Amino acid sequence: MKSTVKQFLETHKKRISPILFLSGFIFDLFTLTQVDLLYDNLVLLGHLVIISISIFLIHLGKRHQVFSNTLEKIIMFAPFTLVFSFGGILSGYVIFYTKSASLVSNWPFLLVLYGLFLTSEFVFNKFQQTLFQVGMWFAATLSFCIFFVPVIIRSVGPWIFLLSNVISIFIGWLFIHLLIKAYQPTKEYLPFIKTMFISVSFGFIALYFLNVIPPIPLSMKDSGIYHNIYRDSDNQLIGERPEHTLWQRIFPIDNVVITKGTAVYAYTSIYSPAGINTLVNHVWEYKNKDSAWTEFNKVSFNLTGGRNDGFRWYSFAKPFAGDWRVRTTTKHGQEIGVIFFSISETTDGIVLEKEVL
Repeated sequence: MKSTVKQFLETHKKRISPILFLSGFIFDLFTLTQVDLLYDNLVLLGHLVIISISIFLIHLGKRHQVFSNTLEKIIMFAPFTLVFSFGGILSGYVIFYTKSASLVSNWPFLLVLYGLFLTSEFVFNKFQQTLFQVGMWFAATLSFCIFFVPVIIRSVGPWIFLLSNVISIFIGWLFIHLLIKAYQPTKEYLPFIKTMFISVSFGFIALYFLNVIPPIPLSMKDSGIYHNIYRDSDNQLIGERPEHTLWQRIFPIDNVVITKGTAVYAYTSIYSPAGINTLVNHVWEYKNKDSAWTEFNKVSFNLTGGRNDGFRWYSFAKPFAGDWRVRTTTKHGQEIGVIFFSISETTDGIVLEKEVL
């Protein structure tokens, strides 16, 4: 019976693996919601543990020795639990990193993330190779630490990011020595693996300081440009602007018509986990005659974490006609989100609609 199952798995592995990978991806895509929720972190941590155990068992199975029937069955299924959990953890990263991303600044990182999923057929053929397994494992571990460590420490910034890298490398060092105990010949890969860990870590650090990696766990929940923002008698935050068409809602690049000399309001709602209170900025910029973005004004405010719908804030300026954008950044310059809009001036009256923000 065991040999029949093993033969079936070997024969249909190329079909089963993509299905399991996609199943893990879809499962977490519909169950994970927020980076600091206990359930979400336990699910991703669980995937990481399963991936680690699966890789260990795959290496253990290379010994060519006789194990107990139970352990042999577990080893036989290890490659499939590996691809399922890789699919699951990748979907979690797609969710969390996409929520924190500004497409203008973070598209290269997201492109790599999505490309990893879209090239899954290539990935499946590589899952049995030690260097590929360990490299994927380290990238998954580092990606997890990047958002998990700030949630635990309740702080964000370059030093927390560097700490996440140090923790990941230390865990990686322990893990690779565990694999060597499982299968001694793995030791011959040790110099390559150490170099790979350092290279991946320095790659992430470079992307972070180039503002390519999203400022996770911070994320933009909502944003917009308004003619006026105020609190009504019920203490609700109200925004006033002309009615938006369906096209404007799908492609939110506003053509804002104002009376000359009047103010325009930039509104943002930023999610931050409870306990993470930090400084963020609204950077108002206009496109000059050389088509380069030039800073017009910068307004800073202290963000308070913990509100599910995000911390709401707005700033205003009196812009002139032309192309504009408002970038929401961390105090270290990482971009959380950006609003693009153009300003046109008129002497006619403008009909505004109210909406609760």
